[in-house]
Amino acid sequence: MSKLEPIWSNIPFHFKKEVVERLDYKDRCLFRRCSRSEKQLVDKCHVTLSQLAIKFSQNYSMFSYSQTGETVISVKFSKNQESREIHVETKESPLIYKPGKNEKMLWKKLKILENVENIDDIELATGEFLMAAKNLKCKKILINDVIITSEFHATPEIDRFSRISQYFCTNFLSLTNRKIETETVRIFANILSEMKEEKENCLGKFLDKFNEKSVKRIELIDRSESWDLREIAEKCKIWKNLKEIYLEMRNTLRVEHFIHADHIQMFVTDFEPHELWNVIQSFITKNKHGSAFYFNYKEDAPDVTAIFNTFNTLPNDQPIQPKTQLRIALNSRFVHTQRFAISPDLCLLVMISDREVMGTVCHVANINEEANVEMGLMR
Repeated sequence: MSKLEPIWSNIPFHFKKEVVERLDYKDRCLFRRCSRSEKQLVDKCHVTLSQLAIKFSQNYSMFSYSQTGETVISVKFSKNQESREIHVETKESPLIYKPGKNEKMLWKKLKILENVENIDDIELATGEFLMAAKNLKCKKILINDVIITSEFHATPEIDRFSRISQYFCTNFLSLTNRKIETETVRIFANILSEMKEEKENCLGKFLDKFNEKSVKRIELIDRSESWDLREIAEKCKIWKNLKEIYLEMRNTLRVEHFIHADHIQMFVTDFEPHELWNVIQSFITKNKHGSAFYFNYKEDAPDVTAIFNTFNTLPNDQPIQPKTQLRIALNSRFVHTQRFAISPDLCLLVMISDREVMGTVCHVANINEEANVEMGLMR
């Protein structure tokens, strides 16, 4: 029997898969274009990234990812309605730009796809995003957002936004591979608003696409509409395992829906003083250094007198003494600072302004440095 030549086509599938999974993501995408068999091979391989994002603007759609957490590769697809061309701009930039130490952009190239009639930028960006998401393991995934916020992205007009919402959401919900493994999910939830079913049901289905054992933080943003998240909080498996909850949207959640989290940032409406007191007691009981909460009152301002009446200790204003000009300015918005002893080493610092209540579990000896006055600042 003749010996097989050591060429790629003769290598067993599991060895090929091992080779492909050692390629970086950019090279893997190039290899995927070689043939149908290579495309099928790449699609069966696990994808490991630091961050993955998709963003839709008025004039373009952008897919971006970071493999190492140090640089970001973004692919911007642009097509005018009357044009038969799609411009594909690819560039790599440092995740954090440090003037004098690195460049804002490492490289950039432009490719023009000609005679393209039956596909647009929305489909191309969505296709790239879903290809990465099929067998994905990453630290953070961003939907309708960007990894680097260095430029302005125009909001799509209503007709284009409706097309974006329906096309992207329908295709994302049709993913049938294993659930996406990620630590953080960040969604600009207004992308769900043009779906035929209720936006809350659609959001629940979105969250079900993620592995509930891996997700530790959820960030939901919608500055235009109110959301009834109670059913999601009660029935969605992912919610019960969350360690961090960030909600920049008007919502109907009550204390029992989020009190299990160690970090909470959210808008609140009709938030009663006894509910705040329940949160304070919970954080004292948890006794976890660095845990924190922040509530932004979108309607009625926090009633300081009513809040004080719920404390099982006398009100005692003990402001911190910040060291930097920025922290001094941020701290000046608080009208009362209360310290709740947890142990000889730890205390819960609760700070109240005219629209905010926040708390941080700090080391007593380092309270001026650890008080998280930067937390919140939601719009």
